[in-house]
Amino acid sequence: MHGPEILIPIISVVMFFGTIFGVYYIYRTAKHRERMELIKSGRNAGIFKETPTTRRYSALKWGLIMLGTGLGFFLGSIIQPVFGDVAIPGLTLIFGGIGLLVFYLITSKDEKYEQEEKINEEKELEDATV
Repeated sequence: MHGPEILIPIISVVMFFGTIFGVYYIYRTAKHRERMELIKSGRNAGIFKETPTTRRYSALKWGLIMLGTGLGFFLGSIIQPVFGDVAIPGLTLIFGGIGLLVFYLITSKDEKYEQEEKINEEKELEDATV
């Protein structure tokens, strides 16, 4: 490579990392502005704190997405000779979506159980005070 062709890989790498930095910077400044506005208006900025339940659900979500994506890649590579190049990305997206649906079903069932348990505890406290 001679001349201007040498700049192509350099510019590509700089643009790639610059884009990642730019998105992260915008995310952080927007989050900071939102917190400052909440504090100015007198509301609590504690809504941004993660609870152990949130972290548990996050791990479950990412685990199911990765499981679905891996399964999609695996099955796509098996049936690629039959369906062509569209099999791998198609099945990867389908099984990743199925992983998200399974995550939703698990967490909604768990949240419903926790709400019922909380209501039962409140009824027991009311019965004990009466």
